[in-house]
Amino acid sequence: MNKYVIDHGGDMALKFSGSDMSALLSDAAKAFSEAVGAPDDNPGAFRSIRVEATDYEELAVTFLNELIFLLESQMFLASEASVEYRENEKQWHEAEATLTGWVLNQGQEVRALPKSATYHNLQVQRRGEIWTAKVVMDL
Repeated sequence: MNKYVIDHGGDMALKFSGSDMSALLSDAAKAFSEAVGAPDDNPGAFRSIRVEATDYEELAVTFLNELIFLLESQMFLASEASVEYRENEKQWHEAEATLTGWVLNQGQEVRALPKSATYHNLQVQRRGEIWTAKVVMDL
């Protein structure tokens, strides 16, 4: 078990942290990669995503669900994310990310294949200077 993944009775929970929302979401990509099972070779593929939400919790769930969508639809596993976070004019939370990762081969084994990030026991909070999150993933 690694620092990002927590056993959650049949499902798994990801824990990640950062100094701000950009760093928090960047760490979420690392947590996701560790949970799925990153290949041993160096990542060399890139994707861009943009997500928005009404609050921090929804942003974390939406971001992870976008990573799941890329894995399911394009076999792309993100390992790193360069994230730009901002609140827009409607007071919504937005994140644009450039993702670095791998395009997996058909049939390539992975450690876990999450179906979705959920709101069950969801935690996104700021403690002092550090943001922390815990998101349960449906397997």
